[in-house]
Order: sequence, then structure tokens, then C-alpha cells
Amino acid sequence: MINTAAVVGTFVVLAIAGISAAIQIRHLRASNQLQILHNMYARIHDPAMHESLEFVYYELPKRIVEDPAYLDGIATGEARIQHSPLLVALWNDEIGYAVRHGLLSEDGIFELGAGAPAILRCWKALEPLVDAVRRRTPAAYANFEYLAGRARHWIERYPNGKYPVQRAAPEPVRAEI
Repeated sequence: MINTAAVVGTFVVLAIAGISAAIQIRHLRASNQLQILHNMYARIHDPAMHESLEFVYYELPKRIVEDPAYLDGIATGEARIQHSPLLVALWNDEIGYAVRHGLLSEDGIFELGAGAPAILRCWKALEPLVDAVRRRTPAAYANFEYLAGRARHWIERYPNGKYPVQRAAPEPVRAEI
């Protein structure tokens, strides 16, 4: 009888320890995700990144059309530019890596800020440049491409975003005088 009680007691202690460990692992993962998000947002708020994003959104598409040699310069590494679009590609590649390996949740990335549409916009602008870089390094920016594909799928699934779903405007609140 005592042996049975000891076995049951040991089982209870081990079960509690296992549950405790699972909770600690969940908290540790959340802490790691928070640190990754913090680093990601510190980089996006850097003035050099803002300038590079502006270049990618507004100047790069024109530059590619007006100067076909530009892509060759990027592909060979000879092009020296002030606001490197490759900085934006690398940043998205790092986010893609984190999403692909489960370090960040897909929904979390796609719902934050401009999210999925911004990632897709970056990919569309940078795809010719990525193709040029891939002449030299075939697997370059594969995680960015993965992220863009997932973003495209997410937008197809949630064309108006996940929240808020189309809601009626609230009635105005009128103060009584």
C-alpha cells in the first residue's frame, strides 16, 4: 500500500514538473518572439531603412525601366547606391526566415502595420533585382520569396484583413445638455 502511494505521489510530482516545464517553455518562446519583434522594429525605424523603403517603393521601379544596366550592376555587385534596395530585401529575408522556422507567427507578421500588402509590394518591386542577384547567388533571398508567397496566400484568404471584419459604423454619442 505504501509503495503504491509512493508511486502515485512520484507520478503526481513528475506530472506537475512536466506541466511546469511546458509553461516555462511557452513563456521562453514568447520572450524570444518579443525580442525578435523588437529587433525587427528597431531596424525598420532606422532612418537608413526608411530611405531604402522609399527608394524601393517609388524610385526603384522607374530606375529599372530607365536604366537596364542598373540590374547588371546589382548582379555583379558593382552598383553603389545610397539607399540600397538590398537592405530591404535582406530585412524581408530575415523575417521570412523567422516565419519559415516558426520563430515568428505568420499571422502576427501579416497583421502588424501594413503587413502582408507591404511585404508583397516590396517583393514586386524587388523581384527583378533578386533575379539579378540570383545570377551570381542562385538561392539568394529564398526566405523573402517564401514570405512573399505566404503573404500573397494570406491576402487571398483575408482580402480585408482579419480584423476588424466589416462592421457598421457606431452611432455617434451625443452629449445631453
